[in-house]
Amino acid sequence: MLERDPKIAIIDLLNFEDGEINGGIPGAIRIDPALLRRRSRLVMPNDLKIILYCSSMREITSARVALALRKKGIPKVWILEGGLKRWIKDGYSVTPILISPKDREVDLGIQVMY
Repeated sequence: MLERDPKIAIIDLLNFEDGEINGGIPGAIRIDPALLRRRSRLVMPNDLKIILYCSSMREITSARVALALRKKGIPKVWILEGGLKRWIKDGYSVTPILISPKDREVDLGIQVMY
């Protein structure tokens, strides 16, 4: 399962865009997409895979963040097709409480200069 793999970071871009979605994928880190797009200092382990999800039409928010991360030299970035709505529709679990970004970043070896 995605949320249990230590080499995968699930990044939740919700609640920073239009939409009334509460909760998220267990193990996900909720980060403002603008921070990921703008920050010039972002360090991630080479073997870490990033999965982004949002609720914008056609995953446009996730696509913009993915492009920005790839431009920063982070190649292993994917978009969860259909976002959280699809996740729920496919019967996967959600949680009302997401992990603190700072705690999860340390666990994964991610350094984001806020």
